[in-house]
Amino acid sequence: HLDSPFSGLSADAAEARRRESRAVFTSMMTYARGNVDLILIAGDLLDTSYVTQSTAKFLSDEFEKVGCPVFISPGNHDPYSPDGIWSKISLPDNVHVFNSLATSGLESLIAEKIKELGDSGADFNTIVSTVEDFIVNHTALYFCLESLDVLNQNGRLYAMAATILKKIKLKLICERTQEGSVKLAGQEFSANRALIKMATIIANEVKDSNPSEQRIILSHVCCEDKAKLVAEKLESAGFGSIEIVKASGLNSVYAANGGLIVSFTK
Repeated sequence: HLDSPFSGLSADAAEARRRESRAVFTSMMTYARGNVDLILIAGDLLDTSYVTQSTAKFLSDEFEKVGCPVFISPGNHDPYSPDGIWSKISLPDNVHVFNSLATSGLESLIAEKIKELGDSGADFNTIVSTVEDFIVNHTALYFCLESLDVLNQNGRLYAMAATILKKIKLKLICERTQEGSVKLAGQEFSANRALIKMATIIANEVKDSNPSEQRIILSHVCCEDKAKLVAEKLESAGFGSIEIVKASGLNSVYAANGGLIVSFTK
């Protein structure tokens, strides 16, 4: 969480904490030199979508000095986008930042895949190409929102459509496409029915790829009961590994007020 504002502290205390965060990171990189084969950073290296020039240079210098391959799977505080925070940092050739095409659990699934490949002895280019294929073709994300306000505010839903859907109280089920955009997967007239339908859609998507070998992460901000409802439906479909996570960062924008985000391998 480099460059965290530490807004609950005084200006001097916040600056001291930011220096401490950098010092911890430097200590980690110093230890890594000559002691590890690769470095995996699984989300939230940076605290927000803003990074200072000094922090950008600091990271570039530290990664260059460490020498070994560095793989970054951005998290929900520092998500990847073509013109986002990671495009503002000039990184050395030994560093690769993956585009997860979404956040909320996917960074964990990507990190696990990178570790699996690293443990197998795969080289830098093989890891990059294999993980990029894994992200596009072997992961998926669905979400069901309690409110359409966020989709309306960020331009993913036209204002007129948002108004009409709000009046008829439709609950939308959306999915991430292979390009990282959002499309409609279904809708229902109540939240619980929408969640059950989303679980059914997910189960159908993985039924031919042995669900018992797949991993699924359910992210929520304030609705663990809804997450458990979906988890129960997915357990009955044979999913082998289901994890419920209380989320923050970018997820708190989408999943606030009762929304649920589901990430999984397929």
